[in-house]
Amino acid sequence: MDQTRSQSPLQIVLDRCGRIGLLACALRPDGTIEDVRGPHQLWCEVLKTPTMASTIRSTALSELPKRVRSQLGTTQLDETVWFALCPLSDDQGLRGSIALILPSEHAGTSKLLQQAADETGMDPVDLPALVRATATYTQATVSLLAAQVRLMVSDVAAIARSEEEVEGFTKQLTGAFETIDLLYSLGRAMKAPFSPAEFLTSLCARARMTLSFGWVAVTFASTPRTPPSLQGMLVAHGDLPLEDDAFRSAIAPALLDTESSCRIRTDIPALTNGPKKQLLTQPLLCKGHQIGVLVAGDKFGDDPMVSSYDTQLIEACAGFMSTFVENVALYDEQQELFVGTLHALTAAIDAKDRYTRGHSERVALVSYQIAQLAGLPEPQCERIRIAGLVHDVGKIGVPESTLLKPGKLTEVEFGHIKKHPEIGFEILHQVPLLADVLPGVLHHHERYDGKGYPYGLSGTEIPLMARIIAVADTFDAMSSDRAYRARMPRVQVLAEIVRSAGTQLDPRLAQIMQKVNLAEYDALSARHAASEAKLAA
Repeated sequence: MDQTRSQSPLQIVLDRCGRIGLLACALRPDGTIEDVRGPHQLWCEVLKTPTMASTIRSTALSELPKRVRSQLGTTQLDETVWFALCPLSDDQGLRGSIALILPSEHAGTSKLLQQAADETGMDPVDLPALVRATATYTQATVSLLAAQVRLMVSDVAAIARSEEEVEGFTKQLTGAFETIDLLYSLGRAMKAPFSPAEFLTSLCARARMTLSFGWVAVTFASTPRTPPSLQGMLVAHGDLPLEDDAFRSAIAPALLDTESSCRIRTDIPALTNGPKKQLLTQPLLCKGHQIGVLVAGDKFGDDPMVSSYDTQLIEACAGFMSTFVENVALYDEQQELFVGTLHALTAAIDAKDRYTRGHSERVALVSYQIAQLAGLPEPQCERIRIAGLVHDVGKIGVPESTLLKPGKLTEVEFGHIKKHPEIGFEILHQVPLLADVLPGVLHHHERYDGKGYPYGLSGTEIPLMARIIAVADTFDAMSSDRAYRARMPRVQVLAEIVRSAGTQLDPRLAQIMQKVNLAEYDALSARHAASEAKLAA
């Protein structure tokens, strides 16, 4: 960025005077020296002495009325030193002046300069030498130079005013653009109801920066009318004044508003303490019922009070958000129906073999936990869970006599078993919503050493999803009673998982399996066992 953008017009002109070898001062409105420039450092020291500072100030104050009235002219500090004043004023008054101190060829004999030189500790013979080394001026050249510097002051000031106007206009344009961009982004992101936290966090961030609030938050009530994926959610951008639970408690009254319009509030003590503390709240609706609230606080900037522009934009944001919330509700309903259908399908498959009832649900749970511990994004973990749920759907094409056989399978029977990944793929590949989980269904019986089926893939050729399901599938198989053997102790199961690393299973995932918290798995197994016992009775 151009350094001159941060300088005042007087400072810019003073620097320019210094660069062309002029002896000049920037004066405050009261005539005191603010800064000096000169062709030599000794000149700057002379100008800063009490004698020169006092003389310059008194001369500037006497000249100022004439020069402010746009009268060109010069005067003298003494008979050998010329003085020209170039003031700067605007509609708010005098801003200061540039004073030119222009020595004549006889300035070496100036008593004024000699006294100032003595105050600096300069040797008396140095002043004439300093004058001889400096450009000197006549009345004619002084007048021309003063006129040029005065024009320079005027031009630089005009440029500065223009830059301020452009900057102000740019801010207005930027604000308008950010507003339009915010609303456009909200409208575009409404098509992604499967990641509401991401959308809402982005909204809070954009609204906060567009409207200059210290923080913006969205919170939802935990009620039956709230979509399941939004219940109890709190997302924010900026530093909330309270911890999450305390914030939820403080903002709870706003969740009971009967009006759907935006409100400027000062009635929530925990969030509105102090002078000029205002809170902006906007109810969020789903199917005509309030389920959440958009909140903005700690307004900053030139005007820290909430404006009508703030309320209008928040209301516009809330309109988009309410539509988004209804999309989320619809998506949640579809997901519940979809997952419920998958559960029914897998339950029907598991029911063919009483020894494996609940197997798919348990594999789905452990696959999800492994994916989480592997550091995968939450949406990917959820899709791996779905893949685990349907990984054995192909067993619908395997004869029950083969599935339930208590002894060793014949080669033909094992051939039937080996077909189930491909059968599952054929069943599910026509369902668009399951396209991304098909690799887990098709390849969960591949082995890390390449000796698995159906295609003999090895190592990282096997999709990560399938490698994760293979570990979970192996764990549950050894942890469950089967027609041909009883379940194995937990310690032995985990040891066998480690022993299979690098041959049957991915070594890294086999190690991760050792870290899985199996409390939820054990609770799920207990529920399955109770359900089986109830059916047997």
